[in-house]
Amino acid sequence: MKQQLLILTLLVLTFSFGAKNVLVIESYNAAYEWDADYLSGLKSTLGTAYNVTNFEMDTKRIPPSEFQNMADKAWKLVETSKPDYIVIGDDNALKYLAPKITNNTPPVIFLGINGSLNNYGVVGKKNVTGILERPLFQSSIMGMTSILPNLKGKALILFDDGTTSKEAVNSIFNNNRTLQIAGLTVSYKQIGNIDTWKETINNADKAGYDFIIIGLYQTIKDSNNKHVNADDVLAWTSINSKVPLFGFWSCKTIGGLVLEGVSQGNDVAEMIKKIDAGMSPADIRPLAGKKGHLLFSKSELSRWKFSLPENMAKSAIYLE
Repeated sequence: MKQQLLILTLLVLTFSFGAKNVLVIESYNAAYEWDADYLSGLKSTLGTAYNVTNFEMDTKRIPPSEFQNMADKAWKLVETSKPDYIVIGDDNALKYLAPKITNNTPPVIFLGINGSLNNYGVVGKKNVTGILERPLFQSSIMGMTSILPNLKGKALILFDDGTTSKEAVNSIFNNNRTLQIAGLTVSYKQIGNIDTWKETINNADKAGYDFIIIGLYQTIKDSNNKHVNADDVLAWTSINSKVPLFGFWSCKTIGGLVLEGVSQGNDVAEMIKKIDAGMSPADIRPLAGKKGHLLFSKSELSRWKFSLPENMAKSAIYLE
């Protein structure tokens, strides 16, 4: 009984003093770098006037057959905790939760959305707005060509076969198999199996690719349909690739112009503050998260004997 009273007292203290409650429903999990970054940006910008809690759908590690069940659990938490604001992170969460959103739902602010909002049925819902995720594709490619000598003219983007990857491919390639950018023919592959992924990496040099851009790789499975640890996928890829590796998102490659989770979290927090001040979500247009930064690994640049042009070197952030 005393323990129950103590828990109740702590809850009362946590949600007192007029603080607003924000529930973040993650497509992935808080240990995933993208999620950790946007949660950090969200919390730092909101400050102590808001209580932020989160629910992890973990869809990069569980089978798709469990997605709906996780979405149902997330919505049950919405109904029981009655937050003042709901933040929905990335495509899987929005896809499965959008049908549950009504005009009586607390304001919903999404982030990290690669797909079209029309596909998710949220267009026209008066209490929904947020941040779209659009990889800084053309700028990234052009930056890479300024680093690499003696280009043969081909680049490959590798994705896993998850929902986010499919939406990113649609956004970038718009039903085309290849694009011409900065004198390069850029193509993509979506791969769900680790053996196929390894085969593609091993044969990239013979296939004539100048470099590979690592898109997403977190949903890859082995021959037994079991999830392969994402860090293991990237570590193997980095060690075995015979062509340079770059990235759209912060990961263990040479680097590149990468998207920032922190800035999207910041932007969502600013939207929440505007709504708190009396603005309707319907009057806040969804924004494309355009801010990125040049992020490079010193050890990988050294390994491949690459030097950054002076203008890039001055503005870049370096790892290691």
